[in-house]
Amino acid sequence: MGVVTALEGNQSVIEEHFDDDDLMALADAIVFAVGHEFSEIEFNLEELSGKYVAPLRHALDKAGVAIDLAEQTSEQTTQ
Repeated sequence: MGVVTALEGNQSVIEEHFDDDDLMALADAIVFAVGHEFSEIEFNLEELSGKYVAPLRHALDKAGVAIDLAEQTSEQTTQ
């Protein structure tokens, strides 16, 4: 199971917003983006996009996966 630990700030903020399923989905996405398994990974949240989102998007594009972010954003807004 994945664990997200606040190195700065309040751990309770993370626990309020992310459940175990969210953490597993994040870990799976990072493994897919970097192309290898890991047992522990440490990064600043501000680095998430540059370090993992761009490689993940590239890997998904290469695999032929299309994501409609506009539709996903509007669905999240209405929930």
